[in-house]
Amino acid sequence: MWRLLLSTFSATAIASHAVLPAGSTWANLAWGFSGGGRDSTSGVQMVLVDPDAVSARDVAAFRARGQTVVCYLSAGTIEKRRADYVENRAAWDAVLLGKMADWDETWIDIRRLDAVLPLVTKRLDKLAAKGCQGVEPDNIDCYDNADCWQHMSGVSSGNAVQAAEVTYCKALAAASHDRNMSILIKNAAAIVPKLASVFDGAITENCVANDECGTYKTHLVDAGKAHFATEYSGNVGNCAKAYPKMSMKYCDAQSGANLCKDSRVHLRREQ
Repeated sequence: MWRLLLSTFSATAIASHAVLPAGSTWANLAWGFSGGGRDSTSGVQMVLVDPDAVSARDVAAFRARGQTVVCYLSAGTIEKRRADYVENRAAWDAVLLGKMADWDETWIDIRRLDAVLPLVTKRLDKLAAKGCQGVEPDNIDCYDNADCWQHMSGVSSGNAVQAAEVTYCKALAAASHDRNMSILIKNAAAIVPKLASVFDGAITENCVANDECGTYKTHLVDAGKAHFATEYSGNVGNCAKAYPKMSMKYCDAQSGANLCKDSRVHLRREQ
């Protein structure tokens, strides 16, 4: 079902992390539904969860069924409702930028790696303690969002932030692997070529609509790594653009919003 990669992370210790192969099936319990909609976990190889919405016992139950558990983490923003923000409020406030345009979250200044990484690794420690086998780091595309990079002093364009984003993501990958967890790049197509060697797969939204799927195929799927994709439209054109071993889901969005109707669960199509 999944293979193990070995990597040295200290002089005396070896870490192993699960890497799901291309074409793996999955269930999304972490995000994407509105009004209480829910994906089915029956018979799938990977289950994506919000770690604050499940217990360690829940995670253990998935694992006992042979399913790999990947946990959501907003690595590029802080969600102030989360316990880790409340517990480290002053430290987080010192590295925050502007608020996201569409969500109740605040961007993190990922350039300040010395201050940010210790806070994020505390979050990774909690995921590992809960039994998570993989991490989905969301919002790692400050360079593509003006409501993030415009709040950075001395930055006049998103392109100027890409190098810092790559450095941050490589640090996230190393920290995840050190804790025996895989890491799957979330969206961020522009930096996939620079991160494919240290990431273990991808989770994307609307890569067909955005004409980005080829990037994940070339750099990840062709290397045997999984690409878990969601399209917020189930039209035939999207189906035709799916490529072999792309683990794809479709749904009908509400009025163009990136949320699935609770009456329309994702339709799974693996090729």
